[in-house]
Amino acid sequence: MKKAFLILTMVIAMMAQDSFAQCNEKTIKNEAKISLNDYTFESMAFKPYSEFDNKKLIKAEFSTFSGEKYRMVNVCQNFLKPIIINIYDANNKLILTNKYDNSIDTFDFTTDKSGDYVIEFIISSEDAKNVKNKCVAFVLGYK
Repeated sequence: MKKAFLILTMVIAMMAQDSFAQCNEKTIKNEAKISLNDYTFESMAFKPYSEFDNKKLIKAEFSTFSGEKYRMVNVCQNFLKPIIINIYDANNKLILTNKYDNSIDTFDFTTDKSGDYVIEFIISSEDAKNVKNKCVAFVLGYK
């Protein structure tokens, strides 16, 4: 009986670890190294999808400096459908989107002025129904 309990406990612990293994700093940083290429890593943000209140529209802010070249990389993980990504400048003007080509995960842009930019993730209804083992994440680099 003790042996069965121990095995069951180990299996549950491994499942819990595996369910968020993809949404951790080490994994995101590894993705960043590959995706940023010749851009210098500046920052990243990531969070398990299950922790968001609004499951269909997720927004995050990041700061930029005027005249800099940036690369924003979508490193979301385990979504069944492509995520629509919109990036808005400091004036809340849409500057980049993958709405018409969902295969785009890397966005290069130059900022006109310093300020807070917004990245918006629009999640499919299908993915919003099953929130397990998904990670919302992006990486920002500059040149």
